[in-house]
Amino acid sequence: MRTVCGLLVATVVAQAADGSPAEWQAPECACRIELVETGAGRENAVFFMDLPKLGKLLGGAVDAASMRLVARGSGAAVPFSLDWRLGERPPEPGEYVRPITGYTGEKFPVAEGKLRRLGYLSFRPVAVETRYGLYFNVSRDARALRERPDPAVRAWWVEAVADPCFRVDNNRDGKPDLYGWFPRAGKDRNKWSIVPRAAGTTCLQVFCTGEGSLRSQPGLLSFDRKVTGRRIVYYQHLYAEQELAGRSISITLPNALREGRASAVLYYFGKIPPKQWQELCIEGRVRSGPETPVGDMQNTYNGPCFIGETHLQFPPDRPGNAVIGCDSDVAQPGDDITLTWQPAAQSYFYRMPLAVESRDGRKWTVEGQRAEEWREGFAMEAVLATPEGKPVVQLNKTSAAGEAWTGELRLNGVSPGRYKVRFEVKSRRPMVESVARMESELRILGGPFEGKEYR
Repeated sequence: MRTVCGLLVATVVAQAADGSPAEWQAPECACRIELVETGAGRENAVFFMDLPKLGKLLGGAVDAASMRLVARGSGAAVPFSLDWRLGERPPEPGEYVRPITGYTGEKFPVAEGKLRRLGYLSFRPVAVETRYGLYFNVSRDARALRERPDPAVRAWWVEAVADPCFRVDNNRDGKPDLYGWFPRAGKDRNKWSIVPRAAGTTCLQVFCTGEGSLRSQPGLLSFDRKVTGRRIVYYQHLYAEQELAGRSISITLPNALREGRASAVLYYFGKIPPKQWQELCIEGRVRSGPETPVGDMQNTYNGPCFIGETHLQFPPDRPGNAVIGCDSDVAQPGDDITLTWQPAAQSYFYRMPLAVESRDGRKWTVEGQRAEEWREGFAMEAVLATPEGKPVVQLNKTSAAGEAWTGELRLNGVSPGRYKVRFEVKSRRPMVESVARMESELRILGGPFEGKEYR
């Protein structure tokens, strides 16, 4: 096993008689990713795979047009949606990472591709199926990797903008029905229109003398009470023929990270250099509350410009928001060692290995993520063991989903010495998965003065 581009790489896989891996269910495709979905009764399953990085590993680009999702048990084709993951730019070495407040955004040239990665795969799980194969080919053309959105099967939080590329124009007046343009100078009110952009897409051209505002109209944004307490990520493309003096993009949902009437995200993006598409992105968190929050899109531009793709996501929390711990590394015989488990307050991304294999017999293991809530609850397994691995004290308990848990390992009758504490949280599903684990050293003293020195 070796590491390439930050991915763990393994080799060799069992083959069928014809030389290809067994049970290859899409003969027109050369590669497959194994997806394991263990949750029962969910409306959507969502995985994340860093497809640009995977393409480099495989020597090209993942060809999105060739993708086929197959339920491994029945062989049935499963409709899916392939979408962008917005924001979450990996920091450069030594770079200071600013805290997320909803008021600190980022801006880079679109050509650099720093503020989004293609890799959200959404689909509706098939009853009794837990294993799926995502089949695809690899292309030498980097343009082969592109989104394949399907709102019919896409998870609700992946896209909350009904018309991200300004294509809805039912009255055919050349203006997007779900947006409104409000320039400060009344003479500029009708100076905006949908115009072509490269590769068959469209964007919005706006004119204003001084300042103008682009606002959402009813039906553009789609969210309900489920967004309360969740992360919010807002993203937009922007272009100007001449340098744009700047201004702001915002979503006016209530901000969980600031008091008062602060918007969940508000980014003053500064100057936009001429003749270069820029991507803007900002992250925040929506305030929790008992009612459905109210908010709109309100963007302001200090001059004429072209507005490109506009996306809004309410993604699960990052991996690592759950907390597992042991309260001590030193104890006396007869003490209790306290173990704690605090699951994530919101759904979060669960890290998991993904098996990638090719028809010619090669195999890789790469890191993936799956959106999880663990509605079935958890099983706690803890053991105090000797350095050689012999169990001395064990604990087995369960806890409900979303509830904090505390338990004790009782050290009655345990001899002084050095031990290991192993604590693991597992899912309570027919296919058990390890949710979190830890291991720590524990020293049990022979008396109250052992290890103390007096001068």
